[in-house]
Amino acid sequence: MNDDEILLLDRLEANHWWYRNRKVALRYWANNLIQGSKVLDAGSASGANTLLLESLDLNVTSIEMSEYGCELQRKKGIPVICGDLCNMPCDDNSFDAIVCMDVLEHIQGDDLAVSELRRVLRPGGKFLITVPEDMRLWSQHDVSVNHFRRYSRKDICKLLEEADFEIESVWSSNVSLKPLIKAFRKKSTGSDLETVPSLLNWLMLVWANLERLTFLRNFSGVTVWVTGKKRASITSIESLRK
Repeated sequence: MNDDEILLLDRLEANHWWYRNRKVALRYWANNLIQGSKVLDAGSASGANTLLLESLDLNVTSIEMSEYGCELQRKKGIPVICGDLCNMPCDDNSFDAIVCMDVLEHIQGDDLAVSELRRVLRPGGKFLITVPEDMRLWSQHDVSVNHFRRYSRKDICKLLEEADFEIESVWSSNVSLKPLIKAFRKKSTGSDLETVPSLLNWLMLVWANLERLTFLRNFSGVTVWVTGKKRASITSIESLRK
């Protein structure tokens, strides 16, 4: 994602229905973590999710590749690490949980990034990963925000399982809005990150939050959510028994 898109994202995240809905789901997942847990926000952009996680009394480390994104985070008081997810300056098994939201699609070697996420997560550590869903939704929006791909549920699950992650749950968001979003993006000539009129923004937020609580999440949508944990290796199990 280029600097202009990161700046626009920073301006929208506080109020835009899409990002507010994501934060509700992120908060729900993070509330199950033990207070003080060491959490990695991998690919943290301008730091909005980092601040949310910190507000839950979690010990958060933020890593972002964009120098501009890091600059925005420092202005917010976040001690961000400017680094590449494919080669993170972190010790093995150093985090209790990892959050990686809408990041892997920006990385050409997503398998390398997933391997690194596994390396720095402790055995049994939890993860929450989101990626854009369905290549049939590919549009100029994806090109503008530097996506390499969109994923099917099968794609992202295979990627994670091949890295020896254990998947616990998979669901989709914005399922009922998918036809509308698909039609809109067919006509788009660039990024669809933009301000939404207040009333429409509120209605979209209410709808998205209600949908998340229904069976619709089991069908293909616009974003895939995956949660799970890092499998304990045989060596780790044996060390625990001693």
